[in-house]
Amino acid sequence: MLSSGAMRVRHFGAILIVAFVIVVPSLIGQQRAPDGVTLNDADEPQYSTFSLCAIDPATGQSGAAVTTRVPFVGRAVPHVRAGIGAVCTQAATMVEYGPRGLDLLAKGVEPEAALAELLQDDDRRESRQVALIDMKGRSAAHTGQQNSDWAGSRQGRNYTVQANTMVGPQVVDAVASQFESTEGTGMPLAERMIRHRGRPRAWRRQALGQSPVGGDQDCRSQGSGPRRRSHFARDRGRREP
Repeated sequence: MLSSGAMRVRHFGAILIVAFVIVVPSLIGQQRAPDGVTLNDADEPQYSTFSLCAIDPATGQSGAAVTTRVPFVGRAVPHVRAGIGAVCTQAATMVEYGPRGLDLLAKGVEPEAALAELLQDDDRRESRQVALIDMKGRSAAHTGQQNSDWAGSRQGRNYTVQANTMVGPQVVDAVASQFESTEGTGMPLAERMIRHRGRPRAWRRQALGQSPVGGDQDCRSQGSGPRRRSHFARDRGRREP
């Protein structure tokens, strides 16, 4: 449970959206850490965004989850369409890559080819981070060279995870390991994806010299401390008769 936040559930056709909103830091007059990440007023590095796109072949569901310090993330980064797949577009976010990417997947274009088509005429592609997955579990991701360190992605069975402005590759490894550990458990895709948030937060706390406690405690509002926002979207997939 989040001690200071709001959860809103809205049904739009086949899409279920859950948003978690927590406190935001002031970005005015910030300094930078040795790794180039901006510092808040408490001299804490403001690591940015990691996301997960995934499918569950057994249920026909697909989903996208993202955690970031940027407000209103749910209207920009995660995009999901029932029976088609999921897209996350972040860093220098090009929102239209979400619906355009899903349109290409809907036409049967493989994720690698769809990604290449999205980026081919984009003169800012080196500042983008984009990932796609289709209902066959095929995935692709792009991390431009102008993303802030650390930035990268990892693909696995039925998922792709991507991150930028992070402490290091251990973030995507933690998300991937958490997701993989729940495969075959019968746990709903929504729960499997929401659980991905805790371990990367523990890494962030360790980087700050803090106790690596679990995700829920780390999400709570701490006065003027760092704010995080998480957003999860999934399609409800095929329905049993």
